[in-house]
Amino acid sequence: MKRMLIAGFTSAMILTASCVEEVRAEPETPPVADAIQAAPAPTSTPEPMPATEPATVPAPAQQADRTFAVVDLELFQSKMPLMQQKLKLFNDRQDELTNQIMAKQDEVDELHLNLRHGRIVWSEDQTASKTAELSTQQMQLERMRQDTQYELLTLQNSIENEIRLDALKSIEAFRAAQGYGAIFTTQAMLSYDPALDVTDQIIATLE
Repeated sequence: MKRMLIAGFTSAMILTASCVEEVRAEPETPPVADAIQAAPAPTSTPEPMPATEPATVPAPAQQADRTFAVVDLELFQSKMPLMQQKLKLFNDRQDELTNQIMAKQDEVDELHLNLRHGRIVWSEDQTASKTAELSTQQMQLERMRQDTQYELLTLQNSIENEIRLDALKSIEAFRAAQGYGAIFTTQAMLSYDPALDVTDQIIATLE
């Protein structure tokens, strides 16, 4: 943009012997500082910068990333033959211990009933003996219940560890054969592409 510098005209008077002649003098070049100060402020506003377009989100890949996959570990373990075997073992032992407790409970109930009716005809010594026997049987029954609970809990933990180790071996063999970098459980993932789920494929290796 051209800047117009307005300089005043200076009248110079040249005196001669006969007359005074008025002449127009050439405009003087003002100092740089004065020129800047005298320059009018620009009236036009600067051109706006072109608006930048928002970054575009890349479209999702057509195929899932094969560097890793996910597996539903609980579903896979439930399909393992070892799980069926161990589950039967656990249930059989649980039934056996439960039957023992029920048999002991029947003994306690019978002693309790006999003691209630026998008080009428028994002597004091007989009543005291039966009372002590009932107390002993009740203590044995309570101990059987505690032992059963502990044994079943220990057996459950042992079976779960054995099944997990066997499942990890199968999953590791599948991962190595298919060339995956890693396989995670679906239970540990917050969000994932369903195409990454290889549970059915790993289950198929059990057949």
